[in-house]
Amino acid sequence: KEVRLILLLDEVDVMNRYDQLVQQQLRRIFMKTFARNLGAVVAGVHISKEWERLESPWYNLFLEMELPPLSREEAVRLIKEPVKGVYSYEDEAVEAIWEYSQGHPQLVQQLCLEAVNRLLQEKRSRVTKADVESVYQEIATWERVQKEQGERETARPPVKRVAEEGPMHEAEDDTDVWGGDR
Repeated sequence: KEVRLILLLDEVDVMNRYDQLVQQQLRRIFMKTFARNLGAVVAGVHISKEWERLESPWYNLFLEMELPPLSREEAVRLIKEPVKGVYSYEDEAVEAIWEYSQGHPQLVQQLCLEAVNRLLQEKRSRVTKADVESVYQEIATWERVQKEQGERETARPPVKRVAEEGPMHEAEDDTDVWGGDR
C-alpha cells in the first residue's frame, strides 16, 4: 500500500514576498516523481497572481476556492468551543465579536486571542464586551500605524479593513483558498 502525504499550509500569502525563482522551486517539488504521493491544501487571504517567468506559476497546481464568511452559528462555535471549560464569554462579548468580524475566521480568532491574552494579564476568566471593544481598537490602531509607516501589507484584509473602515458590515469577503493535489 502506498502512503500519501498531504501538506496543510496556512498563510501562504507569505509566498508573495519570495523571489519567483523560490516560488518556482516549490512547483518543482510537486512535479517530481514522488509528487504522486504528495498533495497539499494551501490557504491564504491574497495570493499574488503577478508572474514574470516563462514557466507556469506554482499556484496553477491548485484548484482555487473562495470561502464565504462563517455563519453566525459557526462563528459562535469558533469563539466558545476552543476555550470551553477554561474561559467564557458574556453574550454581549460574543455579539461584539460577530459585529466586528462579520464571520471572517481570521478576525474572529484574532479578537478572541487578544481578549484571552487580556484575561491572562488581568487573571480573569470571563471575556466582556468591554474587552472585545478594547482589543478591537488596539488591532485597528496597530493597523493604522503600520499603514502610516508604509509597512508592507500584512496580507490580512479583514484586519486592514478594520483600520480603514471600522466594522465590516458592508465589506466583501476576499478570502482565497487553494486546495488540490496537482
